[in-house]
Amino acid sequence: RFMWMGATYGDSGNPVMSTKKLAGETATLLAPNGLGRSDHVYIHGAGNLTSVSSLAKFHPYEIGLDNCRKLKTLLIGSNANGYTNGSLTSLDTSSCTLLETLNVQGCTGFTNTPINLGSNKLIRKVYAAGSTVPYFTLPTGGILDTLELGTPKRIDLQDLSYMTSFSYTSLNELVMLRVENTPNVDVLAILSARLENLRLGIRLVGIDCNMTDTTVALLKD
Repeated sequence: RFMWMGATYGDSGNPVMSTKKLAGETATLLAPNGLGRSDHVYIHGAGNLTSVSSLAKFHPYEIGLDNCRKLKTLLIGSNANGYTNGSLTSLDTSSCTLLETLNVQGCTGFTNTPINLGSNKLIRKVYAAGSTVPYFTLPTGGILDTLELGTPKRIDLQDLSYMTSFSYTSLNELVMLRVENTPNVDVLAILSARLENLRLGIRLVGIDCNMTDTTVALLKD
């Protein structure tokens, strides 16, 4: 069946462009010249969207996702050399229950605000390299397979047996580490990077690894 997609740029209230598409087709909505970073963009028919092309070039400071119940892919940041967006300071994805991929790479405005993905049971890939998101709340026992962190303050991974790729930009801010029954995370690398510099809150369950005498001594101190 056909559905209408449209967009309003700025606060004029009149859609600049609208188009009729079949389910599964791509709709291209061209922004007008002179659109500023502070201008609002309203997408009409957002409840039918499954993915949106990268929003990185807009450097968004606020993203409302209340009606995006079918959204599977959300690309906000970018891994382009030198890219940063310090304007976006919070993100609520609780309405996006089908979300599978989230990219907030280079988003540096999340210094004190975590991102809660606890409602996103189908999340598979999270890309946050170069960001300042202090921590992600992840679904326990979820199907997450890729997690790329920026400079986290907390790492909390529970029963993520599908995870095959885990990385981070820096652990300089890390103060809490919890890894339970998540076998493909190199816990020793994390401990080695932080224990000599800072006392950590640590909880490790179901970890199968051989610790050196130095690591054991650090854990006991």
